Amino acid sequence: AWYNGKLLNEQLVKEGYALAAPRIPNNKYDTRLIKAQEYARIMGYGIWNPEQPMRLSPSEFRRQHH
Repeated sequence: AWYNGKLLNEQLVKEGYALAAPRIPNNKYDTRLIKAQEYARIMGYGIWNPEQPMRLSPSEFRRQHH
């Protein structure tokens, strides 16, 4: 989704609030999202914060809390 010229998904991933999840056939922005995720990881933003890391992936969390 776009808002004010920004790809919101990319912004969420870049700030560490979401994971990049490539999906076929809707993969037009995969490269952007993966780069944004690497940036967040390197910078330690959000779920990549070394002080409070995400311990489970979303799919692991769903399996454990189903």
